[in-house]
Amino acid sequence: MLNALESLGLKDNTIVILLGDHGFFLVEFVDIYPTPCELAGLDLPYHLQGKSFVPLLNSPGESYARMPYDRLADPEENVNISEHSENERIIKELHYKLVIHLEKRDRIIQ
Repeated sequence: MLNALESLGLKDNTIVILLGDHGFFLVEFVDIYPTPCELAGLDLPYHLQGKSFVPLLNSPGESYARMPYDRLADPEENVNISEHSENERIIKELHYKLVIHLEKRDRIIQ
């Protein structure tokens, strides 16, 4: 798909988002919507609840203020699951994978 976007001259004006949580339910997809809006320079609607990932994309490895919640067990988002010791391994693994992905992205762009 990325090759097709490039060959059609659409690469520089396209945002590709690949989603998957592998059943861990650690990502709140409401945070996806503000990200392409910000990347495209669009104003965010007043009712928007999510938070853009653009700061995280621009500074890999920096902390991100939005914490992971288990929306099935905790729909009100009262319990930050990263603070539970049983989730420590998966949180570190996801963080590591994100940093590696962003580093690869930066090498490709350069």
